[in-house]
Formats: sequence, structure tokens, C-alpha cells
Amino acid sequence: MKGRIKLFFSYMLYWVVIFIVYKILFLIYHYDKTAELPALDVAKIFLYGFRMDLAMAGYFMLVVGLMIIAALQNNKALKISLNILTLFLIIVTALLVVIDMELYRIWGFRLDATPILYVTTNAAGATALGNNWIIVRQLVIWIALIILSWWAFKKTIIPQIERLEKIKWLWAPVLLLLTASMILPIRGTLGMTPLNSGFVYFHKTNVFANHAALNLIWNIGKSLTSLNKLSTPNDLFDQNKTTQLWNELFNNDTGKTVKLLNTDRPNVIIIALENYTAKFIESLGGKKGVAPNIEKFIKEGVLFTNFYANGDRTERGLVSISSAYPQHPTTSIIKFPNKTQHMDFISKELNKVGYSSGVISGYDLSYANFNSYFSNAEFSKITSKGDFDSSIPVGKWGIDDHYVFQKLLSDIETMPKPFFSLCLTLSSHHPFDVPMETVIKGEDEESRFMNSAYYTDKSLGDFIKSAQKKDWWKNTLVIITADHGNMLPSNVYNRADESFKIPMVWFGGALAKKDTVINTFGSQNDIAKTLMGQLGLKGDAFKFSRDLLAENARSFAFFSYNNGFGFVNDSSLLKYDNVSNQYMTKDGVCSTKEMEEGKACMQMVYNDLSKL
Repeated sequence: MKGRIKLFFSYMLYWVVIFIVYKILFLIYHYDKTAELPALDVAKIFLYGFRMDLAMAGYFMLVVGLMIIAALQNNKALKISLNILTLFLIIVTALLVVIDMELYRIWGFRLDATPILYVTTNAAGATALGNNWIIVRQLVIWIALIILSWWAFKKTIIPQIERLEKIKWLWAPVLLLLTASMILPIRGTLGMTPLNSGFVYFHKTNVFANHAALNLIWNIGKSLTSLNKLSTPNDLFDQNKTTQLWNELFNNDTGKTVKLLNTDRPNVIIIALENYTAKFIESLGGKKGVAPNIEKFIKEGVLFTNFYANGDRTERGLVSISSAYPQHPTTSIIKFPNKTQHMDFISKELNKVGYSSGVISGYDLSYANFNSYFSNAEFSKITSKGDFDSSIPVGKWGIDDHYVFQKLLSDIETMPKPFFSLCLTLSSHHPFDVPMETVIKGEDEESRFMNSAYYTDKSLGDFIKSAQKKDWWKNTLVIITADHGNMLPSNVYNRADESFKIPMVWFGGALAKKDTVINTFGSQNDIAKTLMGQLGLKGDAFKFSRDLLAENARSFAFFSYNNGFGFVNDSSLLKYDNVSNQYMTKDGVCSTKEMEEGKACMQMVYNDLSKL
């Protein structure tokens, strides 16, 4: 009996040690961020993370305990079954670890159910997350982890099984009680609230330190159990004050609107550039020479200098642009057609006043549930990857941008006027492979990213040159923006406001003003109502949108990311972590009211989602 109890706890200890090794590897892989941490914080990563490591090992022991009980008199069966289970767990956990290492570098949060959405809807696109060298490197790490973990198992656990003696079944209740006791480390506490991510979030300002303390496997498991749930907590902020602050923020854009257009019924083209951070735009303080065409359009149009993405994913930005709807911090509303069907859309509003409407993208629209979303938007023409000529080469994510712009031009020719067209590019998506001779030299990721952005800018410039020759151009407004920002270039951590700042440029023959700058803070949500104001339409259906050109409009932007949100205005930048329930960043003035306004924005998103 003692041998089996020893085996039980030895196997549990084996997995706790494996999880600690995984943490060490994560810290080494992200050595640049780890090097910024004091030694005490590194120690706390392991100290605070230990409880979650123990909890995950406890889940494994529920199965192993039952296996030990089932094989009280058959050591061979126990050895075979434990070999199979352990090898399976080693292979799967090691694979998740090596994927998480690289994805964290790109996305800035630990692996959870989010990538499942992309893998299940676009398996081909999932393979495009890295270049061949990265894939080979991660495979080597994976294989090494499997070999070392299996060797350790053979050396420490198998000899114990081989020394076991057969025992009577009357000991089974004791082992069953031992197995049941794993509920204690699994819950992680004797209190009312079971273990959650907040238990290991020890740092008040460094999100990386908190993320490193998480047990990856636990985090994925917890996320998967909520994959089809849209959490809408109602206790983030006082409900009465939420309504009051909400009205102050969103219902003050009723004054006179500055008119930028020379017509009330222009053709409208919204172009959402993939991954196109403001750091590419020289006029916004970004890199010189990356987007020369956009710089030209800025001089001939209107630049919004303080414009932000509402989220950090393509499908999230798309919903903000098309429906003026904020993003949930843990999932994508686009995954829930039963909710998106109750949203309003720019396309729907313009259809009501005689517009034809179309959307075009080089993506496969099964990706991220785009198909159902566009169906709910009532576009009269939807063009995607499968609608391009079969002779056109297909990139890792779909059809490259210059082909998409060529198709956009031909589609517009057949659309009744006035028309509304939404175009989504993709070539500046990681891993940044583009069908163009390299202009921005360098094999490092930052250089390849900027080179892909240059290609997109060139493709956009060619499209505009061709469009300007068309009869419909003189009555056309082009709105150029991005679906979301990026940490690169300069590797700004993705929760910084710089990663959410994106360009918005209004340009075209329908524009009455040129070389104009709008400094009001705003976000993708505000495109809808600002556009409606220019067309003489109310836009009241877009409750989360403001007319940025109205004289009384408040100047602020709200954005969300994985389990957190940000609030920025002329004087302050606030970033809130929903797990630890605190503001991790308070830059600038940051008055109590501004902190309350950020919470009110998030609370109102939760409130509205629960009603859809």
C-alpha cells in the first residue's frame, strides 16, 4: 500500500516539476522581457504560480488515481496504461508550450481558446503564423521536450511501478479517498471562490510577470470550458453611475457638425488595412518611407491624428468599423450570429437610402465566422477568396492585396450608384510574405513587416490612381483606416496605447476640404456616426458611436484586449486588467472621474451584450 501512495505523490510531483520547467523555458524564450524583471519578481512568478501548477497536476491525478485503483492486482496493466497516458500528456502539453512561446511574442497573451477560432475556421491560415525557420525551431524544441520528459518519467516513475506488490481490494477505498482529496489543490483555496487567474496575478504594473506565472495548460483548459460562453459580468461598475457617465460620454455630439464633403450622397469606400499601425505613418510620428502613398493622401485629404482600434484582431476591428460595436475582452462577438443579427450595420443604414453595397476581401470568409456576419449585414455583393480567377496565385492567408484592389475596381464598375464598398486587405499579416521585390531590406521580422506594409501602400496607391480616372471618382469618399494595430515596429508591448493607435484618412473627389487635421480622440466605433453626420443621417442606431466632427463631441477612445481595456483622451492613458481588477497603467492626469468613465464604458458593453 505504501508503494502505491508513494507512486501517487511521485507522479504528481513529476508533473509539478514539468510545469516549473515549462515556466523556465517561457522566461528564457522571452528573455528580453524577463531581463527587465527584478530577481524578486522572477521568484514570485514561481511562488505564485505554484498553486496553479499544483491544481493542474491535481486534475491529472484524478485520472491516475483511478488507474492505480483499477490495477491493484495487475502491475503490468498499470504500467502499460500509465505509459500511454503519460506519453499522450507529454506530447500534447509540450506542443501547446512551444506554440504558446511563439504566439505570445506575436499576440502578447498566453495561449487560450482564441486560436481555436482561427484553427477551426481556417486551418491553412493557422500554418501561416510563422516562417519555415520558426516552425523548424519550434519542432526541435517540441521533440526535445518530449524526449527529456519521457526519459524523466522512465527514470523516476516506471521503477516504482515495477517494485509494486499486489494488494487486496479492501485498500481501494483508501486510494479512492486519496484521489478525491485532489479537489483541494484543484480548488486552490478553502474559501468560497475557486482558483482563477487572479490568484497568480501578483504584479500591479507588469502584465508579463503575471502572464508568466500562469500555468499554460490550466489556462487553456479554463478557456476551452468557456469557449461558447459570452461572459457579461454586471458588477464591474455601479449601474446607475454607468448610465450617467455613459450619457456624458456618448450623448454630447448633438452640436453643429463640421462638413467635410461637397455632397450628401457620395459613393463611400472604406478600406481596412490589415495590421496597419500608426507607426507606419510619418505624419503620425511613425517610420518614414513605409507608406508614401498614404502620406500623399493625407496632404490631399483629412487626417484624424488620435484614432484608435477598438480591439486587437481582424474580426474585432471589422465589427467595430461596420457595426460601431465595441469588443468583448475575452471573445469575439462575431462568433455569435444570434447576437450579430441584432446589430446595426453601415451597409444596412445606407441600403435604406438607396445605396448598393458590397464587401471584398482576399480571405476565405469561413475564417472567423465572417460569412454569417456579412450575411447579417445585408451586403448585396460579397467577394472573397473563392470569387477570384483561379489563375491568380493564393498567398498563405488568401489573395494578395494588389489583386484585391484590382477586383474592387472592377466590382465597383458594375455597382449601381451611389455605392458603399468595404474592402479588407490581408498581405501585411504575419508572416509578411508579399509578391513584390523587397524594398525595405532586412530578414528580421520588423523589416519584413514594414516591407509588407510598403507593398500594401503601393497596391492602394495603384488603386487610387486608377479610380481617379473613373467618372464616379468625383463623387466618392474614401476612408482609409486599419483593422487593428500591432506591437511592431519597435516591438511595443501590445497593451500599450501605441499598439492600438491606427491611421484614419478621408480622401477623394467628394471631399470639400484638403490638408486638414482633426485632433479629436476617437476609435473605429466612431466611423459610423461620423459618416452618417456627413450624409445628413442621424445614425442613432449606433449607440456606441460618436460624431467626431460635432462641436460638442467628447474627445476620448476606448479599446479592449485580452481580459482588459484601455481608456485614452487628451490628458490621460488608463489600462485596466479584468483579472486582477485594477488599473495597471495610469499615465497623465488620470482623475477619479476618468477612471470611472473607463469602467463605465466596459460595463455598458457588458450590459448591452447581455440584451442582444
